[in-house]
Amino acid sequence: MDILIVQPQSVADAWNLYTQHLREAGRSQHLSLTKTALLRYTLPGYGWQPPELNRRDRDQDAIRFMQTLPVNRLLEGANIQQTVFEQLSCQRSLQQSNRYRLKRFLQWCAAQPWWTSATRENGADCAPKRRNSQGSAHHVKVSGRNAQQGYSLKYLKSKPPLESTDRNEPVLDAQASEPAMQSQLDRIAAELEAFYQFRTRAHIPSRQEGPVRASTARKDQNRIYLILGWLYHYEQVPLVDLGLKTLDDISLAYDYTEWLRETRDGGAASELQAVVGFLNVAKFLHHQDSNQKHCEALTKSYVDIEIINQLRKLNREISKRLKASPRAQIDESKKWLDWPQYLACLDYLKRDCSPLASNGRQRTEQAIARSYERYLIAAFLGYMPPDRQRTFRELEEGRTLVRGHIDQGLFSPHPQGQWYVRLGADDYKTGATYGEQIIPVPETLYPELEAWLNRWRACLNPSHTFVFTQLNGKPLTAMSLYQLFRHAIYRASLILFGEGKATNPQLVRTILITHCFRMGASDAEMEALAIGMKHSRRMQRQVYDRRTQQEKIQPALDLMARLGGAAASS
Repeated sequence: MDILIVQPQSVADAWNLYTQHLREAGRSQHLSLTKTALLRYTLPGYGWQPPELNRRDRDQDAIRFMQTLPVNRLLEGANIQQTVFEQLSCQRSLQQSNRYRLKRFLQWCAAQPWWTSATRENGADCAPKRRNSQGSAHHVKVSGRNAQQGYSLKYLKSKPPLESTDRNEPVLDAQASEPAMQSQLDRIAAELEAFYQFRTRAHIPSRQEGPVRASTARKDQNRIYLILGWLYHYEQVPLVDLGLKTLDDISLAYDYTEWLRETRDGGAASELQAVVGFLNVAKFLHHQDSNQKHCEALTKSYVDIEIINQLRKLNREISKRLKASPRAQIDESKKWLDWPQYLACLDYLKRDCSPLASNGRQRTEQAIARSYERYLIAAFLGYMPPDRQRTFRELEEGRTLVRGHIDQGLFSPHPQGQWYVRLGADDYKTGATYGEQIIPVPETLYPELEAWLNRWRACLNPSHTFVFTQLNGKPLTAMSLYQLFRHAIYRASLILFGEGKATNPQLVRTILITHCFRMGASDAEMEALAIGMKHSRRMQRQVYDRRTQQEKIQPALDLMARLGGAAASS
């Protein structure tokens, strides 16, 4: 894999990048002519004396000489070339053609995001240049599916009435008065709040399963709103007849999953999520009807409730289909970055924390603060075993982001100690399996992390104690962090590689694991990485390894070739 040059230091670095650009554009003839303009009519003016060698060795000697020239010496390029023309008494036509080739090279350099910081006296303090009309990650379409109209009952009050004779389009009750509609929606919301409390409260005497996290219960609520929305919009069930008890019907579960599959063209995964919603509602409605001692003796919750058994059967049927179904048709190339490319994006985002814009003007404090936040979130994913995004949404200084020392496996806080991300069993998804985890923050992040905590975070006026925040001062949500990260990497990859990649935080885990397998990481290293990422080796292989079948089998082919060669030589 080629080494990525993100911030050229020498003329040779800039030339190598331009060479790569021309080759990718299929302009090999232009490359040859530009090389002549540079080596024969420009470098001698910088002091290079072409040796009496063959062409290949002479080109390599020129590259070694260019490595000694700082990239800002290109600012003199046109004048230097003119002195060489005069020394060689070149004809006017020869001067014109070679001046044009060098000019194209210098214009390309000036258009690159690294040019300002590489050539300005205070360039180290300037953010990289940004492209105009660079588009947005919002415009990246990774699947062939068209967006479909939402139907969740949760947003009913904010939608205008629609009229439709198409059975596949929702029909709103335009006759219902607004106060009456709001009254029914408030009633349904109250039922869902009671359901939420049942799912999350620490102790419910007749509940046969432990509490779930708030985020899990909210997902259940959203699933229920979707099912109720389907009944209202498509099955034309009046609001007054809707509620959690409406869902206590196994036939509805079959009808809804069939509708998802046949009408909405949904996958088995969406059907499975719907059944989970029905199942959890049934547990809420029937938790007092179940014989808890009987179920404990059989080591299965709510086993004496018939609808729950039927929903579990449907769950198993859909799970089998999900395992056998092909992967969703997603163009992952629009999201995928190789690991070195991701690290190059981190370097770009770090330079984007500079206080000056590319034109040398002072940036606003809010803009600088936002750059620090983008960089730190992306860097936590790149310089530590990539965690799930919940860790960064809920990161709190003094609780999960701590300073201290570890001695014989025990952590002791200290204000001048190292930084650690310290997660208890309740702080992450698989905490019940892996328990407390304390992972050191790489020292390379200390300057930006401490600048963010001590200076720039306050510029966004956060109204909470979490480390990262939205622009409106509220805590990050799953969607706001997703969009912040996605747009940051899209812009960085567009500027660095010419194509914006709509990478998301979860995909970084997959990119890293795939890269490690391709690089031939040892079993011990992959085992440690799995623990650091808080999942099993089985999950590592089945979910995060995106190598092609040919890549996976190649080591076996290489082994057989070696064994066959050894046998043939004996």
